[in-house]
Amino acid sequence: MRDRCAQSSSTAGGTTPEINQAGGINGRPIKLFLEDTQFKPDVAQRKAVKYILDEGVKIIIGTTGTHVAKALMQVADKNKVVLALYTAEGDEITGEEFTPYLFRAANNASMHAAATTYAFRDKPYRKFYLLNMDYAFGHAVAKAYKKSLDRFKPGWELAGEEFHPLATKDFAPYIQKIKASGAEVVLTGNFSSDVTLLIKQAAQFGLKVPFGHFFLSDPVYMREVGDAAIGHITSYYYMLGIDTPQNKAFIDRWNKKFKDTDNPWPEVLIGGAYNTTMFLAAALKQANSDVPDAVIRSWEGLAYDGLSGRQVMRACDHQIQTPIAVATIVPGPGKFYPFAYTGPVTLVPAETVSVPPRETGNKRCQ
Repeated sequence: MRDRCAQSSSTAGGTTPEINQAGGINGRPIKLFLEDTQFKPDVAQRKAVKYILDEGVKIIIGTTGTHVAKALMQVADKNKVVLALYTAEGDEITGEEFTPYLFRAANNASMHAAATTYAFRDKPYRKFYLLNMDYAFGHAVAKAYKKSLDRFKPGWELAGEEFHPLATKDFAPYIQKIKASGAEVVLTGNFSSDVTLLIKQAAQFGLKVPFGHFFLSDPVYMREVGDAAIGHITSYYYMLGIDTPQNKAFIDRWNKKFKDTDNPWPEVLIGGAYNTTMFLAAALKQANSDVPDAVIRSWEGLAYDGLSGRQVMRACDHQIQTPIAVATIVPGPGKFYPFAYTGPVTLVPAETVSVPPRETGNKRCQ
């Protein structure tokens, strides 16, 4: 019997040869099935169930989107298979909607907001404007930013708060409100076109205040927005510039293998997926089994030297405790890309960004 994993993105596909060339896990090779969720919960569920029933898959690795992750949590719980997340940040996933078959090896929204806000702790700004997408994740981000501002910026002022429709094309009305508010910083969790258009239009309309972001370490975004993001701050649990021996070695291996492809460097989701898969592999090795109940017992409380340093899978809610990288966007060319990109990376300690389980509604941890 092979250890089998179904995966919703190809970003961690490079780990399988690395694991198998080293003898697999407990002497058994990994078999990996790659699928695209299309960012749709029903598609993710249908494909996951197919592999569970037809191929005997016992582990699912993914996936982008809290709504997609929640759909896969239902599949994992019903079919008693392990679901390992390397993204999807809604606090409730390891909080009030916890299932023992789910492990998140990525930061949640509150940890992410804490890291971004922490970067402003010693800066003189007091007036913050919150601009986020008008759906569950955007509202969760706004709530998380307020909590972390209370913690790291006592006496801060809310200059304004707005939620805009997904896929907004014209940010001019929001930018004018921000300018009129006297805000000194804009905090957002926007992604996809909602972050690239916001940054470009903010620059076009002369909004000259720093932004705190979640996802600007993604070179796809930075290639598009260019110099308009210089001076903005971003955070994530994986970044190219993390200065650990593990990450330096990983980057070197990746570039040697993929330097002539569209991904010569392991950008944010690639690094996150790799880290998650290798952490899972450590749990499988310790369990000496791919039986889900054994994997669960093994992974709970397990410590791992990952790409960002020492990481621990908190036992009661299966939420990774990890340092989070913070960086400011600086002009290009840099070490990795010719365009504006992240500058020197600071790792915010895990204990600084950690969120108590009681704040996410996880009753198992009470």
